Amino acid sequence: MDVLVACASKNDATVAGGHGVFCGVLDPDGLTVPERTVRRLPAGRALPPEGELRDWEDIDAWAGAIAGQMSGPQPADREPDSHVPI
Repeated sequence: MDVLVACASKNDATVAGGHGVFCGVLDPDGLTVPERTVRRLPAGRALPPEGELRDWEDIDAWAGAIAGQMSGPQPADREPDSHVPI
C-alpha cells in the first residue's frame, strides 16, 4: 500500500494525468531460489498464479483515457481552481 501512496504523491508533484496499477507476468524461471521457496510454502498459495496476468482491455482503456486527457487543455491552460499545481 505504501507504493500506491508514493505513486499518488508523485502524481501530484509531476502533474501526471493519472496512474494505474495492473497485474503483470510471473515467469517462474525468473525467480530466485528463495522466491521459489516462498511460493511453495502454504502462505505462498495466496500469491498470484504463474503466467500472463495482464488484462490488456483494461490497460488499453486506461491508456486511451490518458491520451484523451492529453489532447485536452495543457496544464498552463487549465482553470486557476484546478487541483493541478501550475
